[in-house]
Amino acid sequence: MAGWHRVANQTNYLSTPGNHSSDTDTAAFRTRFTQFVWLTSVSVDTAPARAIVTIGDSITDSMRSTPNANRRWPDELVRRLTQKGFDGTAVVNAGITAIACLAGHHATAMRF
Repeated sequence: MAGWHRVANQTNYLSTPGNHSSDTDTAAFRTRFTQFVWLTSVSVDTAPARAIVTIGDSITDSMRSTPNANRRWPDELVRRLTQKGFDGTAVVNAGITAIACLAGHHATAMRF
C-alpha cells in the first residue's frame, strides 16, 4: 500500500493478486479492513470521465459518521448528482480530519 487513511468508517476488502474484474463471486476478496488505501495509479479503459474532488476537514472525511452507512456529505453529493442525471461523474473524497493535519500525521504529508 502506498498510503492509507486510518478513519474511513467503511468496511473495505482487499483482493488476492491478479485481475478480478470479471469475477462473479467474492472468493478473491477475503481480507477485510476499515481504512481507505490510496492507490498510486489506476488504469481505466472507457470514454472520457468526469470527477469532482471534495476537500475539507473532518465533516468531509467522515469523522463520527455511522460506519458503512455512506452518510458523509460527499456521499450525499453523489446521490444528488445521480438524481440530476450525472451518473458518469465520480466524487473523490479528499477530506482530512483536522487533528491529522495539525499533528503532521505522516499520511497527510503523503497526500499533498
